[in-house]
Amino acid sequence: APVLENYLYFSYPRTTSQYQEMADAYKAKFGVDPETPSVATAYDALKIIVEGLRQTNGEGGEKLQKVVAQIKDYKGVSLENISFDEIGFAVTPPDAYEMRTVRDGKFVTVGNY
Repeated sequence: APVLENYLYFSYPRTTSQYQEMADAYKAKFGVDPETPSVATAYDALKIIVEGLRQTNGEGGEKLQKVVAQIKDYKGVSLENISFDEIGFAVTPPDAYEMRTVRDGKFVTVGNY
């Protein structure tokens, strides 16, 4: 058995129905499943940044941060309602993640975050 099996733990995004829809579309387009549900958080982050850049006419920095901080209840594929606090950090409910470890070469759920 690999040395780190059952010793290394990961906070792992829960698989949601929104994620499953995105994963099915991904597989239909590319012929393979996404590697992990983290694909969904990366997808959402990119979509939010693109929308923020549209709203700031391509300017980043503080203008982009202010626009992102105003986003409330964005319907994402990783979470149904993505919101940000006043400085632009994502507000993530604790039940959005679960704890996993590696057993027999695969991620397995070992509890809640």
